[in-house]
Amino acid sequence: MAKRTTKSTKKTTKSVKKSPKKRKTPTRKTPSKTSRKKTTKRKTTRKTPRRKPQKIAEMFETQETLAVNRQALWNTYRELQSRVNHALDKLRMHFHTRAMPHVLLEDKKELLFLLGECNYMARTCAELDAHEHKR
Repeated sequence: MAKRTTKSTKKTTKSVKKSPKKRKTPTRKTPSKTSRKKTTKRKTTRKTPRRKPQKIAEMFETQETLAVNRQALWNTYRELQSRVNHALDKLRMHFHTRAMPHVLLEDKKELLFLLGECNYMARTCAELDAHEHKR
């Protein structure tokens, strides 16, 4: 066992009276006003009016050139349609064989590109047909 060493220390005790703490009466807090941030006026750029796109039928001078070009557009549309079908078959085949993801993404990009082109050609051909029926 270790010996206890006692040091003699003088304890100074002062008799201090502690005053009882005053209770705060419960008060309702008023909601603080939210300060709005100062907004600066944005400079608005003036939008230039878009030019009306030139109609396909208006570009051709004679009916003969219009008919030749219309036939060429329909042939291009059919070719694009067959390419879309081929790309879709390719994508399905790669999907069912569980090809790598980058291969599937490339197939998807190609298909979407061809669909966009095909959509454009379809609108162009429809516009030409509508122009022909007006006359």
